[in-house]
Amino acid sequence: MRQRATLTSSKGNGGSQGFVLTLLLLYVIAAFALFPERYLSSVKNGLYLFSSCVLPVLFPFFFLTKLLTSVGNVGFIANIFRKPCQKFFKMPPVFSYVFFMSALSGYPVGAKLTSELLTQGDKAANTRLAAICSTSGPVFILSTVGFSMLGEKGAGLLILCSHLLAVLTFALASAPFSKRLPPAALDYVPSKASDHALSESVYSSVISILMVGGFITLFYTFTDMIASTFLLKLPGALLFEAISALNLPADLFRGVFSGMVEMTRGCREISSSLVPFYLKVCCCAFSVTFGGACVILQSFAFLSGKIRCGLFILYKLLQAALSFIICLGLCALLNIS
Repeated sequence: MRQRATLTSSKGNGGSQGFVLTLLLLYVIAAFALFPERYLSSVKNGLYLFSSCVLPVLFPFFFLTKLLTSVGNVGFIANIFRKPCQKFFKMPPVFSYVFFMSALSGYPVGAKLTSELLTQGDKAANTRLAAICSTSGPVFILSTVGFSMLGEKGAGLLILCSHLLAVLTFALASAPFSKRLPPAALDYVPSKASDHALSESVYSSVISILMVGGFITLFYTFTDMIASTFLLKLPGALLFEAISALNLPADLFRGVFSGMVEMTRGCREISSSLVPFYLKVCCCAFSVTFGGACVILQSFAFLSGKIRCGLFILYKLLQAALSFIICLGLCALLNIS
């Protein structure tokens, strides 16, 4: 009887969530059916963004990092940074390799590598490691955001420095509050090299990059759908009218909000806002460091069951706030207005 009551209660708690999700899915299906030309165009734009900006950059890194992990040569990099990882950051040495590859290649390579190396240990400690190893890459920041959107590679360099400094500052500041790592976590035990390492790496990379492309396309479309929804458009318009009445830059707020959903689109809107240049740079640093819901859900897909999702989002928000503050300080130091 007690088990039956528990099951009934759990079904009741999940029923309302399932009902809301069903309504949302039905709304999306109806929107596609009623306005196919509008949202098919959004899907095409999302696919173009993925194929032109993300696929050429990420796919080689997905393949190479998977192959490097499969053949068991990660330990070389891990041993170089063994002492600082343990002493200053309370991280297993192998995560120096994950951070290096993430900082070199960008989202969501760090999450993918973290999922391959994490054990089913303490979720709070795993979440901290995953947040530290979740970074954007220099190609996207310098070329796409700095040069293409803001018109200056120097701005991209400023964002990149602020971004990495924020993540390292978070790692250093959170170390005293993290649990001491067990001895087993301090040594990297490589897996045996497979005879099919090459084909397995290609297969894994193709599946991973297609999943990333799916997330980017869906979120690009959903952002357009949210913007054109009457029930959300009216309160959104009222909010931006209130922001404008207070002499605050409504277009900047719109860009930051878009960045909370999809990073690339948010940075593009921030760069075209009518605010001082330094504020554009700082807000882009915030958006890049947070990553947006699109990047965060990609990370969740790779790290499912190994981290605390709410805590991961909180850590990313803290890193984004640090990035904004650091970038603001650097702009003041360099007299960028």
